[in-house]
Amino acid sequence: MRLQSCISLWHSATAMCISQHERPPELVALVDALTLRRSVFQLKARLLKAVRSELQAAKESGLTWRVIWGTLRDEGYPGGYQQFCKAASRVIEGVRLPTASNGENLPPCGGKRGSSTESPRERSEQREHGEKGETGMASTERRGNGEAGSRSGSESPERVAIATDEDLQAERLCGEERGLTAALELKPKRVVFPIAGKGGVGKTTVMATLAEWYASTAYTADLFDMDPDNKAEGCFKALFPKAHKLPALESWTYDKLLGISLESSADVILADLGAAQGHRMIPWFRDFYKVMQDSGLDLRWTALGVVDADIASARSVIEWGGELQTTVDYVIVHNHSQDGVASSWENPKLEPDVTAFRETFSPVEIRMDARRPDLQRMMRTMNVTLGDVGDRKTNVPELRAPDMTLRARTYRFRAFSQFTEARKVLLP
Repeated sequence: MRLQSCISLWHSATAMCISQHERPPELVALVDALTLRRSVFQLKARLLKAVRSELQAAKESGLTWRVIWGTLRDEGYPGGYQQFCKAASRVIEGVRLPTASNGENLPPCGGKRGSSTESPRERSEQREHGEKGETGMASTERRGNGEAGSRSGSESPERVAIATDEDLQAERLCGEERGLTAALELKPKRVVFPIAGKGGVGKTTVMATLAEWYASTAYTADLFDMDPDNKAEGCFKALFPKAHKLPALESWTYDKLLGISLESSADVILADLGAAQGHRMIPWFRDFYKVMQDSGLDLRWTALGVVDADIASARSVIEWGGELQTTVDYVIVHNHSQDGVASSWENPKLEPDVTAFRETFSPVEIRMDARRPDLQRMMRTMNVTLGDVGDRKTNVPELRAPDMTLRARTYRFRAFSQFTEARKVLLP
């Protein structure tokens, strides 16, 4: 018995050691893809998502997680085996648990909505894979029956044992994470915030219209005014008196935002940050993102990159993307302040950077139409929204005129249509 244990341990240690010339093509493709993207994706889980298709192909070829991890570790992958097993299972199919006693499959960890670290598009891909492919349990059973996927021959008993241990370990880790989320009684939430390094691009205007769009849906939203400029006109708090006002210049402000977000019963947290807040927001987000990820908190984050005709607005969004990487979903808002003036996102000087941004982060891009200057000016001065003007809830005579009412309704309809197109990254 003791000899068998030693042999099993020896196989476990050596099964992940494959020389370069013996690597199957699926593993070679995975290593090449990881090497190419390693400099772009700093977080380990996001790095695996960037090589999803290659990772899935390697797993379906019959290789175990230990073999794959051992090879990637030799090529510079920074994560440990347990973290890799957990993250990789999530990336390619979500970790599915054994069937329940009534014969129905239990839901994947994190509930039907999936992991908080994955974008809605990725969760949709996971669902499609789950419908067309195998569950982790079925894959283990297939290997136990001597099948080797796309490879010929059958696997050794030691290799089957390793795969089975990995599945059980992944299920245990997943269960711990699901248990924490249940203990905190949290529901999936979406946190939406603007990213910009300069003022005057229309962040609050876009956020105010977005707040009204949420109010028109079945989802509830908590509003936060985090602009350090306490303006009497045009700020989020002035437009929406029920919005929370947080002092953006205090070091603990983002802690408080997270705490309120977790305790809130709302589906969406809409935080209007002021200009040039990246030096505070980004370091905080880096510190807390891993904690939120490891704790299984189902918070999804969306960054609104508002760009106008000024090239500095587009450069700022690109810089934010370089810092946040793929920890958030992105919406690029082409805010046209004047008719006939192109968004700086289309400026030829930025074409290489914008192309790289699009290829790496796959942002949703929407358009906000230029508004009548007199309408926009009076709305800002009188602290009213498109909804206030369109529904004639304001007492300002000029804003109750039929032409103003119809124009406000037109702007609102077009804006709501754009937000609806981006709903996958705006809703929980």
